[in-house]
Amino acid sequence: SKGLENLFYLSELEKLFQIKSNLFKGYRNKMAYVPDSILSKEQKLMSEINFYRSRMHSMANYSIEIQSSFLKKLENYQNFKKKYSVLYPRFFELVKPEPISLDKLKSQLSEDENIVTFTWIENQLKAIVINQKNSNIIDLNYSDNLEIIEQLNAYENLTNLEVFKNLSNDLYQRIFLKISPHLVGKKIYWIPAHGLQTFNPEMLIKSTKGTSFSHLDYLLHYYQFAFHITATTAVPNQTIDRNKKKNFVGFAPVFDNLLKEDLAMHNQLDSNLIYLLKQPFAEKTLMHVSKLFNGKSYTRIDAKESLFKSQANKFKILHLATHTELNEASPMFSKIYLAPDSVDSNDGKLHIYEIYEKPLENDLVVLSSCDAAKGKKHYGNNPFISLSHSFVYAGSKNLIYTIFSVDEKTTQDILYKFYVNISGNSDYAYQLTQAKSNYIKNASSKLASPYYWGGIVIQSGINDDAANHISWIYWIFGGILILTILAYYFIKTKHSSNIT
Repeated sequence: SKGLENLFYLSELEKLFQIKSNLFKGYRNKMAYVPDSILSKEQKLMSEINFYRSRMHSMANYSIEIQSSFLKKLENYQNFKKKYSVLYPRFFELVKPEPISLDKLKSQLSEDENIVTFTWIENQLKAIVINQKNSNIIDLNYSDNLEIIEQLNAYENLTNLEVFKNLSNDLYQRIFLKISPHLVGKKIYWIPAHGLQTFNPEMLIKSTKGTSFSHLDYLLHYYQFAFHITATTAVPNQTIDRNKKKNFVGFAPVFDNLLKEDLAMHNQLDSNLIYLLKQPFAEKTLMHVSKLFNGKSYTRIDAKESLFKSQANKFKILHLATHTELNEASPMFSKIYLAPDSVDSNDGKLHIYEIYEKPLENDLVVLSSCDAAKGKKHYGNNPFISLSHSFVYAGSKNLIYTIFSVDEKTTQDILYKFYVNISGNSDYAYQLTQAKSNYIKNASSKLASPYYWGGIVIQSGINDDAANHISWIYWIFGGILILTILAYYFIKTKHSSNIT
């Protein structure tokens, strides 16, 4: 329906706009100065659009006047973009300016794939479920959903069996039970609205039965989830050729005393590095995985920022096992810690803006770091602005990251199993699901708690299998048609020759 298309369009537009506006906080002078008056104008136009969108979706039968006003505001925004994109192209190109259409999005999905995207309307949470067959809006109108999600993610609740069962099953009934009748197949691209970025639906349980964390009915066992920021950015750039790259490269500074002593000798040990916890399991996993793929690994003092910048884009798989520091006031100045260089300006702090400025066209990036995707805790209407989007913008197709603090050892165990799995099958989302299921099956009751596996998620681009499938059909039918014509021509020619 037109109402659903409008809701989807505005939901995407809001997410894209908020990504863009947050990227420029504290960063305009580095990329392209955009006057406050332009940003204010864009914000005003978006507010006007949202006002009429809310009116349309809060009224059972809205008037033609309201619909006309809504469309007029959309037109005003498009004219605004057209006018100022000439003066400030960097600002308008940083994030895809135009949301993907619903029809185009459906054409990208295979028959067993679903998009589940969330949006807020007048403080009411709604889900839009999209697949090849249908599109539906689902009302999830519980005012305390976010409060329960925050309780669920707390460490003391993730590790308390009875408390976890009640919270998890409650959210299952409030959210997923309403969504599930509209799904086809088991593959879900999950696109959260604000407040849902640290919510992993894999941790939801279908019933409160089960006497240990090992024996709960997790959605992880029934569905394959892949996260994304927006449906628009979930469609990867198909012009990038990732197959010609080398297999694997990994970076793990480890941050043990040897590294810190080495840096201190060269006067490069700043106060931030002193307090970073060492990561011995990260180094061990990296060495094993590097051998598995016959790849390249840089550890300790060799995991330099300069080597990352020169080598990262040459490889199909990029692995980063390190610490991150998020800057909520200026997200573009959040950083990934690597080893500093002694001879140039690479200080070992790889900022988000540096990732945006560099092509990273990897097929897979694994960011093994606590809180790698957590932006602000309170977003208003903002989607999270974080490291995850910077890799998408730089060209990476798939990204594994963590949405809340995780245990280093168990994370490395799961990632190693994942790497073993993909060495024979590169369906990354499926293999991560399998690695986590396998971990739960073999872990002790305590370590099977979602605290130890629920924070690891994958951001995966929508596969072009559906489009490829259609193109192959055309090639097959085309080939049959050509062969039929040639056969007919041959028989006719032979028949004429016989008559002669």
